[in-house]
Amino acid sequence: MQPADLAAVATSGAYADLTGLPALGTAAAEDAAAFAAAVHSHVLADIADAGTAAATDAADYATAAQGALADSAVQPADLVAAARVIWVDPAGDDAAAGDLPTAPKATVTAALAAAAPGDCIRIRAGLYIEAAPMIAPRDVSLVGDGLRVTEIRPTPATAGQPLFLVDSGCHFWGLTFARHQAGSWAVAFNAAADNTGIGASGPGAYILKSPYIQNCSSYTAQDDAGLAGSTSDGTTGGGMLVDGAACAPNSPIRSMVVDSYTQVNLDGPGCLVTNDGYAQLVSFFGTFCSYHVKALNGGQVNLSNSTTNFGTFGLVADGRSTTPLFSGAGAAAADGANGIDVTALTANRLGGSSRPALGQVFDVAGVQRTVTGASPISGGWRVTFYPALTAAFAGGAVAFFQRSQIMTGGQNMEFVGAGTNYLALPWNGGVPIQANEIVEANGGRVFYSTTDHLGTFRVGPQFSVDGTTGEVTINTDSFNVSGLNQIGPFSRDGGQTTVGVQLREVSNDAGLIASTGAADGNTAPTQAAVVAYVAATAATAAQGALADSAVQPADLAAVATTGAYADLSGLPALGTAAATDATDYATAAQGALADSAVQPADLAAVATTGAYADLSGLPALGTAAATDAADYATAAQGATADSAVQPADLATVATTGAYADLSGTPTLGTAAATDAADYATAAQGALADSAVQPADLATVATTGAYADLTGLPALPANANDLPTEGAALGDISGAATVDCAAGQVFTATVTGAATLTFANPETYDEIVLHLTNGGAAAVTWPASVDWPGGAAPELTAAGVDVLVFVTADGGVTWRGALAAEDVK
Repeated sequence: MQPADLAAVATSGAYADLTGLPALGTAAAEDAAAFAAAVHSHVLADIADAGTAAATDAADYATAAQGALADSAVQPADLVAAARVIWVDPAGDDAAAGDLPTAPKATVTAALAAAAPGDCIRIRAGLYIEAAPMIAPRDVSLVGDGLRVTEIRPTPATAGQPLFLVDSGCHFWGLTFARHQAGSWAVAFNAAADNTGIGASGPGAYILKSPYIQNCSSYTAQDDAGLAGSTSDGTTGGGMLVDGAACAPNSPIRSMVVDSYTQVNLDGPGCLVTNDGYAQLVSFFGTFCSYHVKALNGGQVNLSNSTTNFGTFGLVADGRSTTPLFSGAGAAAADGANGIDVTALTANRLGGSSRPALGQVFDVAGVQRTVTGASPISGGWRVTFYPALTAAFAGGAVAFFQRSQIMTGGQNMEFVGAGTNYLALPWNGGVPIQANEIVEANGGRVFYSTTDHLGTFRVGPQFSVDGTTGEVTINTDSFNVSGLNQIGPFSRDGGQTTVGVQLREVSNDAGLIASTGAADGNTAPTQAAVVAYVAATAATAAQGALADSAVQPADLAAVATTGAYADLSGLPALGTAAATDATDYATAAQGALADSAVQPADLAAVATTGAYADLSGLPALGTAAATDAADYATAAQGATADSAVQPADLATVATTGAYADLSGTPTLGTAAATDAADYATAAQGALADSAVQPADLATVATTGAYADLTGLPALPANANDLPTEGAALGDISGAATVDCAAGQVFTATVTGAATLTFANPETYDEIVLHLTNGGAAAVTWPASVDWPGGAAPELTAAGVDVLVFVTADGGVTWRGALAAEDVK
């Protein structure tokens, strides 16, 4: 028997841990006087201390009529649902309530449908194959029996959908996500969540507490189960998608956090953080992934205590946020300047502050620079940046973006680039590609320290220590060393040989003299010092030129004066064979084969004896090696024995069954032995105990006034500022015009190839276009529209897509984005 098979009382011995306890009213532990007062006032006090009520007369208690009133009183359950545990077991029944371990539901889907914020779903060991996506309400925990025994898969028909869509406060523990395929993720934000009731300004996850994935695994392959030895080479699903665009526009944060989450996604991604999302990943392991972690479109990642094994790429950072966080007007600045005054800043689309922040991308004249500081000036900020301007800036619009970046320290890189299945292992021929460990594109940055499979340690691209040779490489344009007073001598052969001298000074003295006043072996001259010294001591240039070109006796070979064959250098060594025919000897090819032939001395002893004893590195075998496996308990049986409950683990009551051996038993008075008919029923008493009193109600419960609600949403100062006007364009084909003078929200249905024009925009304007069947025919957008990645999105052929276009220059440039795809 295992601990999980025992009731809680078996190990605690506590009365409170018994199931099926008798319902005792608070009267059993209270003084009669206090109880009578409570009846007369119709207010039930919180009762904690033991008293004498159990031994008092029936007249001291509520009458039957008063009990009837208690029956009809408003209960807390009528107002707010209490948090609870919902049990799931493969052998359960979805028709069951699921609130008891003995009456579990059968599917995770059914448990999620029944869950409310604050609930915990306990998932028993087993395999669950269910339709994706499964929607997790906010503040709901899903806790498995253990990631090795609790596995959740999508049905084959839904394997391309996200397995779980989550919201604020969701928690996953002890689960394995498996068999999700290309385009899907084990966990992603729920872009369709309705959180307007708690302050969200639109659809999407509204994150007050980051969803938390803990002690879980994701493993998947396309061609097989993805277990050890898999050679699957098809693209599969990923572990987690942190997409800031799937959050409500005013979500306070757009983040997920991880502790111990392993990815074995054969040619599938590990984690993608995009569109201003943020992830904090601790012990996040990636094996055989197409990439381990990727930051895109302003996504940012803090990664620690993690390892990338095999796969195609390790850590990838690409680009910046697709739209500015905020923008402003930059003052003119000269070539070489590293600071600009910025005023007229717009609102920050992610928060309340438009202060330029360290590390943000500062776009000046289309060139990305990094903000290094900001100090206040009248109406704005003095922004410093790196690198400096390479051309004068005449002044104009500037913008601030969020950089795509990953920060990690102590990251292990093992055989990265070797491949996305078990053929990548070194004994299967896998070859790592060091350049694939860290990938930076389009201004994205990865700040890292890593150790690879050879022990080579790297801090960014600037510093490395070769794990094999110990060689240290510093690769940088500038190098600051404080307190350095000498260099050398230098070592060779891993420190076995010391060469050179100790260099303590670089001198500019024209006499090649050190600062000590004399020439020494620890001073090196500068080029200027050498030039000055030579000029003062050497022959004239003309003399030097003649001397340089003159033939000296020592320059001549001896043969030049003797003419003797014997004085030639490099004479061939001739033996007696020189006078014989070539046919008398083995050919060069035969000689080469003889050179490479295996000689007896090259062979191990076993090659000629064939004896087991002549093998090297023989394993040490015990007596068990000669017995059959059936003679021993299996590893699983041993593991079960390790975790079996021992007598010392049990409370006394587990073996005696005696009430007296329980701990924490209640103190009972004589009232406990009277007839139930003498009192209000236990149910009536329980209802009375929990009845809502006027003082328990919020003011709004009695006034019904909107002003008495707490947590009211902040409304715009002028509700007419919201985009409530627009136009229905109807069916469109050929030329069609979106007239901004009509409003901001438009609808249209594509019935044939269409060419759109945006007309009459204001300086700062926005278009929200609900386009039906946009993929059914070619749609040509205005040339002034810039798209993420430079390409217009693919639209739904039979469905509704929502596109957003914004301009800050009266329509000269529109920035377009697909806000919602195939909206149902």
